[in-house]
Amino acid sequence: MFRARGKYILIELNNDRVLAVHLRMTGKFLSLSADDALPKHAHAIFYLDNDRRLVFCDQRQFGVMRLVARTRLSKTKGIRELAPEPCRR
Repeated sequence: MFRARGKYILIELNNDRVLAVHLRMTGKFLSLSADDALPKHAHAIFYLDNDRRLVFCDQRQFGVMRLVARTRLSKTKGIRELAPEPCRR
C-alpha cells in the first residue's frame, strides 16, 4: 500500500516496516518488465510478484530511502518536522 506524507512516498511493507522515499529533484520510479534493460542511473531494484521490477533512478543522487519500523515513522528525521496533514473532506 502506498500513501504520502508531505513529499514522502510511504510504501507499507507486510512486516511492520515502511519504506519512506523522498525523490528530491530528479528521483523517479520506473516499472519495468523482466526483459527491459536497466536505465543508466538505477540505484535500487525491487522485484515484484508479477515478474516486473520497480526501479528507483536518480541521476543526481539526491533521493533518500529509509526503511523504518511502522511504530517509529513519526519520529523519523524529515517526517517528524512536517506540519500536520490538512483535513480532507
